[in-house]
Amino acid sequence: AAARQADIVVVLIAERPYAEAPGDIPDITFDYQQTDFLRQIQETGKPVVLVIFEGRPRILPPHVYSDSNAVLMSIYPGPDGGIAVAETLFGVNNPSGRLPLTYPKYINQVPYRYWHKASFNTLGGPLWEFGTGLSYSQIQYSGLRVNAMTFRIDTNFTVTVQVDVANTGEYAAQETVLLFVEDNYRFLEKEVKLLKDWRKVPLARGAKSTVSFDLPKDAF
Repeated sequence: AAARQADIVVVLIAERPYAEAPGDIPDITFDYQQTDFLRQIQETGKPVVLVIFEGRPRILPPHVYSDSNAVLMSIYPGPDGGIAVAETLFGVNNPSGRLPLTYPKYINQVPYRYWHKASFNTLGGPLWEFGTGLSYSQIQYSGLRVNAMTFRIDTNFTVTVQVDVANTGEYAAQETVLLFVEDNYRFLEKEVKLLKDWRKVPLARGAKSTVSFDLPKDAF
């Protein structure tokens, strides 16, 4: 009844606290009572902001993410986590974090690593990719460039990669720029991609910055 009177409903679902053995569970599906409560809130038609507290990826029923207007992944934020979550929800903090894991959609996708081999059956792909993350602003990438397209393998070369990052939104932001590489020529089975570097770039409203990475030979 209270949810029907609200403009927006914030729903928190959470794992019980655990450490080591107490975290052993026979089923990684999220607690049904909590996800069913969320479903009832979603059925009111009110916008729903979902906050998830968990120490590992738990399998979520489709309505949990498809019928929520926003999802804030808090993992286990510690004793001051409530303050951080509240400041993020109310816009005091503009989020800039990236998901530190690949979040599976189905039980039989576990374990799902972002650097999996090309032959790995992804079963349609994960729920959220490693590195997923949004902010309250809009960030645009453009002008990707590399200092050279070919290098001699018997030299100690350095690959310089640059990209322009612009904040086209209404709020100051910090953008986490991730640089992945893929090997298209290796004879043995390769990983689909590997994270090699990253930068966190502060961007005022309307600002634009050039982000540069220098990758040595052993990065490939």
